[in-house]
Amino acid sequence: MSTIDIVMTTFNENRELLERSLNSVKQQTYTDFRLILVLEPNDVNSCFVDEYASNNKWMVVIKNRRKIGFVASLNKGLETSTAKYIARLDTDDMCHVDRLHKQVQYLEENHDTDVLGAWVTYDDISPVIRRYPEYHNEIKSDFLFSNPIAHPAVLLKRELFEKFGYYDESFVYSEDLELWLRLLAKGCKFHNLQESLLTYSIERRDDKPRLDRVFMYRARLKHSKSVYRYTSAIFSILIYKLLALTPNNLFIIIKRVLSKKIGNLYKE
Repeated sequence: MSTIDIVMTTFNENRELLERSLNSVKQQTYTDFRLILVLEPNDVNSCFVDEYASNNKWMVVIKNRRKIGFVASLNKGLETSTAKYIARLDTDDMCHVDRLHKQVQYLEENHDTDVLGAWVTYDDISPVIRRYPEYHNEIKSDFLFSNPIAHPAVLLKRELFEKFGYYDESFVYSEDLELWLRLLAKGCKFHNLQESLLTYSIERRDDKPRLDRVFMYRARLKHSKSVYRYTSAIFSILIYKLLALTPNNLFIIIKRVLSKKIGNLYKE
């Protein structure tokens, strides 16, 4: 049984990005891991994935018989896991070479931390690093108006899923936000390492649909009152209800202004 299971899912990913992502796992300095990759039916990369897995025994491939979607596929990977820790990685992102080593070392030395994130580098013409707050109270406070945990850069205890449930499959988007708020409501502790450990591909993520904000609102409506004081929770819920109704063009402007105001982006 490995210490870490990396759970990934894919459907018709860009071949170059997928191979880059898998190679970044292969090159990790920490080697006690297994990668669980869940494929939807008729994936264009199915043969490539089979060949890659045959040459890398740390890789387990699960092929869905019918298309079940991203979140249900994540849960299928989690159900297969037997490791102490779960790492997430999307198939268009790239781990830095010492990501797993640094994250597992921190969790092994800090047993009170349940969910561990890190900064990420946005993969663009002019790369910038997205910074996230370090300590639990800061992270909890930031969840009122943002998502201060990078989902594909996270390492967390597998037992959390056994205690508090898997990803909510009714969330087409923002499944990670719903999970983080649920874990906060259960008293779980969060932390972010203060360095970039992942290169985050923004090619297809710049213009998320408005439906994504609808699910952000739903997650806060579902959990915020169990996490925050009543007035803070209501204010956050109302803000996200308004954002869910905001046209994409206007939302992009608001997002850029808030990012600059918070100061959480800086060039490498």
